[in-house]
Amino acid sequence: MALPSHLPINEIILEPTENIEGMKCIGQEITDELEYAPVKLFINRYIRNKYVAPADEKGNQQVKIVSLDFRPIPKCIAGTTLLSQIISDNFVDHLPLYRQIQ
Repeated sequence: MALPSHLPINEIILEPTENIEGMKCIGQEITDELEYAPVKLFINRYIRNKYVAPADEKGNQQVKIVSLDFRPIPKCIAGTTLLSQIISDNFVDHLPLYRQIQ
């Protein structure tokens, strides 16, 4: 699902914490997440570089990439602040979801 192109984007580059010395960068995984700040929406763009190690004696190669396990719901485009705003609008302010969408 494409996010609106008019929203501002915060690019966050994540690198693996493991040793990547001698590895070659083979690409990037880009994950967009819709976030909310009072009275505005913005996009956090996580750019994760993928690295591959040289082939070992058996011809196997190992790929390293940072996991996105810190996100509240896997594969969800909503970030933590947007989810918390939706939940508080629904349960604290008694605002139904269909009215939040409008």
